[in-house]
Amino acid sequence: MTSRLVRPRNPRPIALTQRDRAVVEDVAHFGVVTAAHIRALHFAGIGLRAVQSRLRRLFEHRFLDRLFFPRVFAADGPREAMTPVYCLGRRGAALVGDDAIRAHVDAAALQHDLVGVDLLVALRLAHGRTAVTEPEHVLWRRVAVARTAEPTLPRVVVPDAAFTIPEGSFAVEVVRASVRGGNRSVVEKLARYASLHHTGVLARVFKWQRLRAVLVLTPTPARASQLRALAARTLVHGRFLFWFGHWQLRPRLGVPVTIFGRDSITTALSVSITGEPRSLSHPHHV
Repeated sequence: MTSRLVRPRNPRPIALTQRDRAVVEDVAHFGVVTAAHIRALHFAGIGLRAVQSRLRRLFEHRFLDRLFFPRVFAADGPREAMTPVYCLGRRGAALVGDDAIRAHVDAAALQHDLVGVDLLVALRLAHGRTAVTEPEHVLWRRVAVARTAEPTLPRVVVPDAAFTIPEGSFAVEVVRASVRGGNRSVVEKLARYASLHHTGVLARVFKWQRLRAVLVLTPTPARASQLRALAARTLVHGRFLFWFGHWQLRPRLGVPVTIFGRDSITTALSVSITGEPRSLSHPHHV
């Protein structure tokens, strides 16, 4: 009997298809994904089990790695993970031509990372390739390049994700359920965002022509409201820059996913620091 956790010594032969290559490229780009993400992006109309079977073949041949964490945190508390998450394997890195692109996956940060990936995948589905999506590991690489060119670069806030659509560029801050220092530490981080934006550092490092907003996404609407109220009392500069919204877990086989979806991503997503609705589909709201 084969184990779900161990690759077989002699896997069945595989003939890579163009879709397989596209899957490996997207796993490399997003860093960590679920089978549901890959199904939405590349297997429309095909059952999830068939998608999982193909991903297993790519895992067996080391194009992908897959990780079963002992526990992930869902809305109703910790539970056993029944499905893996996928990241780039050794042969997959060789296929896309850049071994450094293999992102580190941290079990403790899995929920946090998947929130950002869910949002970016939804944007890809809604906007196609016109949406430039940048996961956190891509943003860190931009910082490394900028520091090489500019050794005196000040300490930069690195978003959890970022994206650019025709309306502008957006940074994403995913607030964990428990964060050291609580809401006040988050607001201090927002103040650094405002300062770095004002001095042009963010645009210089991340190559954003126009930073439209920083989306601050919290686990619940109540937390978003509390954080927004504190920011309104505390922030002096850059108050226009921040939109506050929330993500919400919907456990699916033990793996946390968010409310973001192909159709919902462009509807009312958040509110400004003063409470006005903000939506990716209504540029006049800015």
